[in-house]
Amino acid sequence: MNAAVAAMSQPAPSVGASALCHLSLDCIEVQPGFNPRLWFDEEEFADLVTSIREKRWIQPILVRPQSGREGFYWIVAGERRWRAARELGFDTIPAEIRELSDEHALAFAHSENDDRAGVTPGEEARTALRMMRFTQGDRAEAARRLGWSPSTLDARLLLTQASEAVLLALARRKIKLGHAELLSCLPETTQAGTLQDVIERNLPVEELRAKLDAFALDLGTACFNLDGCRACPHNTTRQASLFEQHVGEGRCTNRPCFHQKTVEHLQEQRTALKDEHNAVYLDTERHRDSWTLVLKRDVGATQLNEGCKQCAHFGCLLSTRPGEAGRLTTEVCFNLSCHAQKKAEYAAQQTADSALALIPQDAGATVSTPSAKQSSKKGKPAASSAPPKRVLSLVHALHRKAAAIEVLRSPKMAQVYAVLALLKELDLLQGERDAHDPLQKRGIRRQSRPDHRTALLGPLFALDPETLSEITVELASMIAARELGDTEVQPRYLNGAQATLRTLQVDLASHFALDAEFLEAHTKAGIDAILRQAGFPGYLTAHTNDADAYKKLLARKHSEIVKDVLASGFDFTRFVPTVVKQQVT
Repeated sequence: MNAAVAAMSQPAPSVGASALCHLSLDCIEVQPGFNPRLWFDEEEFADLVTSIREKRWIQPILVRPQSGREGFYWIVAGERRWRAARELGFDTIPAEIRELSDEHALAFAHSENDDRAGVTPGEEARTALRMMRFTQGDRAEAARRLGWSPSTLDARLLLTQASEAVLLALARRKIKLGHAELLSCLPETTQAGTLQDVIERNLPVEELRAKLDAFALDLGTACFNLDGCRACPHNTTRQASLFEQHVGEGRCTNRPCFHQKTVEHLQEQRTALKDEHNAVYLDTERHRDSWTLVLKRDVGATQLNEGCKQCAHFGCLLSTRPGEAGRLTTEVCFNLSCHAQKKAEYAAQQTADSALALIPQDAGATVSTPSAKQSSKKGKPAASSAPPKRVLSLVHALHRKAAAIEVLRSPKMAQVYAVLALLKELDLLQGERDAHDPLQKRGIRRQSRPDHRTALLGPLFALDPETLSEITVELASMIAARELGDTEVQPRYLNGAQATLRTLQVDLASHFALDAEFLEAHTKAGIDAILRQAGFPGYLTAHTNDADAYKKLLARKHSEIVKDVLASGFDFTRFVPTVVKQQVT
C-alpha cells in the first residue's frame, strides 16, 4: 500500500480536531469561488516552484473533508503550494485535515493568505462580503472572526461597490487602491469605461480624482428628498469617511439616478401646483421668448387680479436647470399677443387719465376717455382672458341650462328655434339661394359661417310673432316639396345658448349661485379674482377686525379656502362673476 492510499485510508479526524498526513494530490480539489485570491502573480509562483524543487520541502496545506464525498478534501489554505506540487509531478502533499464550517474555513483562509503574500484590499473585500453572509449581517462578529477593526470591515465592504473588473485589476496590480476607491463610487456601467481609460492612459490617482470631482453633482442642489440618498454608495459622504481617496462629502456620482429623481420630483411638484396655477410648465417645455412676467405696473391691478389671474394662459414656470431645479417663477403669461394688447390698453388709459388730470376742475369741459375697444387696433377686438377648461365647462353648462329655461318662458324664442331647425333641414344656411327664400324676402341676410345660427337669432327674434309664423309655414311647405333624403347634410353644431341669453337679455343672477363646485374649479388665483369682484376682502376685514384676515385666508389650502368662504356669512346673492357674464354680454 503506497503512502497516498495509506493516507486516504486513515480515519477522518473528529470535529474540531486536526490530523497531519500526506494526501494524494488527486483527492484534493479547489472549491469554486472559495479562495479569497482573485489572481496569482506568475513571477511569485515561479519562485515558489523553484524553492520547493531545491529544498524538496513543502509546508503542510490546510484542507477539510468534502461533505458527501468520503476521502476527498477541499483546500482551505495552500492552493499555490498544491499547484506547485502538481507542476513538479508530486504524487502526495503534506496536509492538515480539519473539520471546519464554511465561515471558519474562510477565516482560516484569509489569515493564512495574509501571513504569506499579502492579499489585496479587493480580495479582502470579497472575503468581508462572504463573512457578513455567514454571520447574518452581524458586523461586529464578522470583524472579530477576520481579526479586523470595525472601520476596516466597513471600508472593505464599501469597496465591494467596485465592479469585478476593477477588483481584478487591483489584484493584478494594474491599478492602485486609490483608483479602486474612486471608481467604486461610480455606477457599475460607468466603471468599465473609466477603468479602461485609467489603464490605457496610466492615469494617476490624483488626475482621476479631479475628473470625478468635476463629474459628481452636489447633493445640496437637489430639489428632491435626500432620505434615499443617505445610505447610497454613490453618495460620497461614506467614501470620505472610510477611503483615503474620495471627492469630498455630499456629492452624487450617479448622474442618471440624480436626473431621474429630479424629473420625478418636478412632475410631483407640477401636479401639486395645478391647484394654485392655471398653467404650469417646465422651462424645457417653453422657450424664453414664449412667455413673460405679468407686472401690475404694465397691466394695472384690476386687470391683473380680475382678468389675468383667471386666464388659462396665466401660471408659473418650473426650472430644471442644474442647481436651480424646482425654482418657481410665478405670475407668468404664456400668451404674448394678449399680454402686449393688455399693456397697450393700460398705457392708453394711463395717458388719458394723465391728460384729464391736467384740465382745471372748473373748466366745464366734457372729456371722454378711450375705451378698451377704441384703444385696440382697428378691426381687432380687445384682448380677453381665456378661462381654464374646468371653469369654462361649468360656465357653459350654466349657460345651456339657463337658455333652456328661458326658451320655455318665451314662446317667441321657441318660434325662432323652430325656424332655425327648419332652415337646418333645408340646408339653406349652407349657401343655397332659393328664389322663395323666406328670410331674404324679409330683409334678413344670411351668412355661410360657423356661427350662422347665432347670427340669425337676433334678427329673427326682432320679427313679430305673426311674421315668424308665416316663415315657419313657408319653410314647412318647401320641405314638403323637396325630396327628403336626397342630400346628407352635416350640420355645424353651435352653442346657441349664449346667443339666446344675449338676445333675451337674461339676468344671469337668477340662474347662478356661487357654490363649492364652482370655486373648486378655480385655482387660488382664480378664487382670489372672484372674491375681489364680489367685494369679499373688505367684508372679511370688517367682519374679523383683522387687516390681514384675507391674506391669511389665501395662505390656506385650496379646499380650506373654499370651505371658509362659503361658511363666512358673506351674501353672494345676485353676484355673477365676470367669467360667467363675459361670453354672454
